[in-house]
Amino acid sequence: MVIINTKKKLAVLHNEARTLLTRLHANGDETDELVEFEVTEISTTLKMEAEANAKGWNVLWSTRANLKRTIIACGLPLITDWCGQSVMSYYYSVVLSQVGITSTMQQTGINGGLQIFNFLCSVSGIFMAERFGRRTMWLVSFGLMICSNILMIICSALYAEGISKNAGYGVVVILFLYDASFNIACNPLLYCYMVEVLPFYMRAKASAVAVTFSAVLLTFDAFVNSIALDAIGWKYYVVYLGLLFCWFSLIYFMFPETKSLVLEDIAVQFEGERAATVKAGIAAEDFVHGHSRVNEVKGGGGTTTAMVEA
Repeated sequence: MVIINTKKKLAVLHNEARTLLTRLHANGDETDELVEFEVTEISTTLKMEAEANAKGWNVLWSTRANLKRTIIACGLPLITDWCGQSVMSYYYSVVLSQVGITSTMQQTGINGGLQIFNFLCSVSGIFMAERFGRRTMWLVSFGLMICSNILMIICSALYAEGISKNAGYGVVVILFLYDASFNIACNPLLYCYMVEVLPFYMRAKASAVAVTFSAVLLTFDAFVNSIALDAIGWKYYVVYLGLLFCWFSLIYFMFPETKSLVLEDIAVQFEGERAATVKAGIAAEDFVHGHSRVNEVKGGGGTTTAMVEA
């Protein structure tokens, strides 16, 4: 009885999906080839995901594509936790004290302004990621953090060596630049990018591993950064400068662009010919170029998409 009810429910959902796709993508034409392609694509994807769910945790490394996804998922907390910004945010009072800003009132004022500034930068990052793309924003963010880190090292060294007392005020400016660089990508994209690169069947497992890994990294930050700052002062920033170059390279070679892509298109970037889009039976680009083209028809109720025979 349970099996029969499940099959009936799946049949109903299948029909509802076909009806919705027909209305939105084919102007009510149930025989449209695009609808057939999309229904087959969705069904194939769900079947593949059901098969993958039976594999358990080894799905995280069972294929080269999945291993790459897992590396990216675990790499996201790594590059965001170990980029140097945690030193600035968790130990900003120590950082400011090292450049001569020891007044509680001054430090509190700087911290308050910094938090408001961080919020505005994070909100701006949301819109910029949608406009310029995820990969671009990751590269820009870490490129700017590299520049900010270099400036931080220079100003901190100038003050520590007694060459310029005014360099301490430069550190305050750099704190804002560093946080702005961090927040335009690392805050808005950390988890949404992870969701985009992970298919349904491994999303929960990979996310759990990534969050656990992040907790370990944050534990390190909480106990080690303060010790290192006390021991070597501004020279500790050089460690993060080296890490930033590593993370920039990781992003450049490993992170795909996911802007405006559906999950099936993202899967093609990882799996190529093995992706569900191709396994559906018709390559999307062949369908569009060989059978029809998409025109936007603007009507009184908005914009709809119609398939017009080539």
